[in-house]
Amino acid sequence: MITAHTKHFDTIVRRMIIPCEIAIPGEENSRQTLSALWDTGATSTCISQEVAETMGLKPEDFTPVIGMENKTIEAPLYSIQISMGSFIIPYIQVIGLPMSSHEHNMILGMDVMVHGDVSITNHNGKTTLSFRQPSLETIDYSKEVRDIKRYTTMHMAWQKQGNQKCPCGSGKLWDNCHGNSVYLPKKAKY
Repeated sequence: MITAHTKHFDTIVRRMIIPCEIAIPGEENSRQTLSALWDTGATSTCISQEVAETMGLKPEDFTPVIGMENKTIEAPLYSIQISMGSFIIPYIQVIGLPMSSHEHNMILGMDVMVHGDVSITNHNGKTTLSFRQPSLETIDYSKEVRDIKRYTTMHMAWQKQGNQKCPCGSGKLWDNCHGNSVYLPKKAKY
């Protein structure tokens, strides 16, 4: 089953904070909505110690964590369920940390992001964060740019011979295929 979650922001943002639901696995009535910060620099997902205590979570273990002052602390590990829209991780261990942020009480780390594909765009002055599970394809902007340059060069040569089909082999006309690329200026298609 393919699941996805998208968050549209009204402006360009430098911190992507989204609503995220957590629960004790198997206890649906324990569900709480948190403000979660997407952090590609975080290896593990963390929740505030305050949330853990409010939910009555019991530590399953402890793990060493290096804090901001470069001091190691023993932080508790909790098991929770995470939900974002239709995307659900039914069981994940998270670290309980003292968080003083008023913006978020959860950090979503790479241990969540490895479950699928994450895309961040800043089109038209608005940030969009989109996530899907499972991973379905490789997104490679460099390859896309190389391909459109190659196809444009081939099309220009073909066009001199009267051939209007796209050189990618799709059988479509150039204007309805790679000639309609976001990488080409809209006014002057080749």
